[in-house]
Order: sequence, then structure tokens, then C-alpha cells
Amino acid sequence: MDKHFFIFLFLFLPFIGHSQTGFKIKGYVKDSETDLPIEKVSIVLKNSKKIAITDKFGYFEIQAAKFPAELLFTHICYDDYKISVKDSSIRLFEIKLNYKINLLKTIDIKGLNIETVSKNAQFWAMDYEFLDNNILLLNLKNNISNGYLYLMNSSGDTLTSLDLKKHNVKPVKFFRDCLDNIHIVTQDSAYQVFYSHENGLELKFPAEINKFYYNLNTCLTSIDTCVYFSYLSYHGFISQFYFVNMKNKVDQTTYRTIIDSNTINRFENFYNRVYYEEILRAIPHNYIWKVSDEQLKYNRYHENGEGLLGVFYPALYTPLLNINDTLYIFNHYQSQIERYTKMGKIINKIPIDYYKENYWIQSIILDKKTLEVYTLFFDNGIYTIKEIDLKSGAIKRSVKIPELLFIEKIKVNNNYIYFLYRDRYKETGENKMLYRMKI
Repeated sequence: MDKHFFIFLFLFLPFIGHSQTGFKIKGYVKDSETDLPIEKVSIVLKNSKKIAITDKFGYFEIQAAKFPAELLFTHICYDDYKISVKDSSIRLFEIKLNYKINLLKTIDIKGLNIETVSKNAQFWAMDYEFLDNNILLLNLKNNISNGYLYLMNSSGDTLTSLDLKKHNVKPVKFFRDCLDNIHIVTQDSAYQVFYSHENGLELKFPAEINKFYYNLNTCLTSIDTCVYFSYLSYHGFISQFYFVNMKNKVDQTTYRTIIDSNTINRFENFYNRVYYEEILRAIPHNYIWKVSDEQLKYNRYHENGEGLLGVFYPALYTPLLNINDTLYIFNHYQSQIERYTKMGKIINKIPIDYYKENYWIQSIILDKKTLEVYTLFFDNGIYTIKEIDLKSGAIKRSVKIPELLFIEKIKVNNNYIYFLYRDRYKETGENKMLYRMKI
């Protein structure tokens, strides 16, 4: 029992740990307004040359020789913040930084080759999606009960709208399924969006949210009568791709399995499952609950996360795209794009290395009009979008979205970059507008 107890302490407790060289201070840095993690915050230890940088989860570690330890947190988009760590009583710090309100005062959207999509200056956007040649926009201002669903053409003219309050629908976001249908998602339900010239916008087929996601979350695309799925297993270290032929009602056909054996070996060597189960039985339940609650609070920021796994043992990122009825798997683990026929037969493999560049983020974007593919880079709050050459795997061109910080939901459609943006200096709450810029 003593052996198990010390293993438990080693795995879960030392957020500020004593070592031969001093004390390790750990924590997370977040936006004080949104509570989202802030990447690339610099942490400087006073009277030393030691510097730490937060990762994409806002996590940091820095070694201090003695207490008290003075830490300075800096970021180009946030006000500086100082703390004094006097002892090891706090095991995991949570630092909240304030956004620099005056940072965007001088920005002139008109001078940046960027335009608002809607001609109505008060069209605040909660979310948006493309419907054929038009744009669906979820509109609300401050009060979520005042939501409207708008359909606009590419010029920003309103074609029709639907009052969601009359339908008792409180929207959260859009969801596009593998058959290219668009749904409005609420906290407890999902509704499919229909449009016709005769009836305008309609909401049909309400579904309970858990059943909705269970049926559609792993479904990626379809070609003719085949529907294609993928799912992550074993903590996200195994990615499996399969399809079902709905016409012949054939059982699922698995055509690709990607296994991150390196991460699995590291994970299994460090987290011995047998010891872990014995530890849980050995330690008092009230103590377990205290530690588990803290672990859950700092859960990793993706759907398949467990505790701090996402920081130290990242899940595979292997998105699949359907381009002209050919399947493309972007296999970042093995540095290649894999092309398959609709029946899952391999066509060829294309080497890639763009994901090894600094500031790359896990995002693959398809322009469904031009069939060009892009990926994203993020540095100091600024996004750069780069086109991937599907023949060579190299980067063809690069476009920086200028000066606007922390934009949301970047998409590309017909050679235009679309995104949501809220000027923090002018607006408060969730008031965002839909913008676009020509590539």
C-alpha cells in the first residue's frame, strides 16, 4: 500500500515540485473575459535568465531556485501581470490576463481590404454556414431569446429570415453533417434547416442532442450510396476510417487504421493501468475526490481528452476530405496525404511537412467552390492562412489576415476568407460580425 501511495503522489500531486535545482511552478494562463487558454504568454522569473512560454492549452512550467519567486506574465495582446510565489502551498496556478482594450482603437476595417458581408450594420453573428451559393447566419444581440435565422446572398442582401423565438429555439451554433445538411443546435436539441422559394426557411426533424451527436459526430462525408466515418480510440492514439454502403446494406468496411505507437508506448510506460486501479482502492475516497476534481478542472481542450493527456500525449490529427469523390486523409502522424477511391483503395501518397513549421495549428480548410485546401498558422493573435498544393504537398501561397486579433470560425469559399470578429473596444458581450477578404 505504501508503494502505491507514493506512485500516486508522483503521478498526480506535484504541481509545484521540489527538485535538486529548486521548485517547479506550474499553471495555466487564461483570458479573463472568455476564460479561454492563452498561447505564447512569456513568463519571466525575476533576477534570473529563466523564461517559459505557455503552450496551446495555456499551460506553463518554470523552475525557481527559492521562495519568494517573482513572475512576470507578458503577451502582445494583454496587459502585463505579476505574481509573487511565497511558498509551495498552491499546487497549480490559474492566471487571468486582461485584454488590452486600446489595442484596436486605430483599426480601420475599410483600409484592410476586408468587408462586412451583411449590408445591415446591426447584423450581429453568432454563427454562419454556406448553403449552396448563399449564407446562413444566426443573428442575436445580447439576449439569446432574440435570435433570428437569416439567409443572405453573397452580396449581403437578405433573402428571407426566421424568428427563432416563435419556434422556442435558443440557438448555440450550426452543425453541418456528413450529408451536407445544416442543423441548428441548442442545449438539448437539434433541428435541420430547410429552404425553399415557396416556404422560405423551416426547421424540421427535431432530435434529442445526445442521440443526434451519437449518430452524426463520427460521420464525415458521403459519395453516392457510401457513407464514410472515422473515430478515435485508446485516448485518441488510434484513428480508424471505414465506410458503409447504404444501398447494399453491407457491413462496415475498414480501409485505413493509423496507430501512434510511439505515444502509446510512452503513455503505457508512464501510466501503468494495473497500478492505477490499485491506487484508487488504496487511497481514501475523500482524498481521491479532491485530486480528481482538480484534474477535471484542467481537462484538455478537445473532445477526446482525459485529464492532462492532451498536453503530454496529444491525440492524432488525421482529418478526411472528400474532393471530387476522392478521399484525402491528411495523415500528420506519418507526414503524408493519402488519396483513396470511394471503395477505400489507395491511389497514392503525397509527402507533407508544413505541420512542422512554427505556429501551425490543427486546421484543414476546404474551399468547396474551388476545391483548394488550406491550413492555418497562429502567432501573437494573428492568423495566416496557407494553401496546400495537393500534388506536391508543399505550401503554394500564404495570406495573413491583417491586424485583427482573435478572429473566429475561419472558412474559405470561392476564393474569399470568411471569419467572425468582434471589436472589443466598440462592442461587448457576444456581438460579432461576419467579415470576408479576397485571397
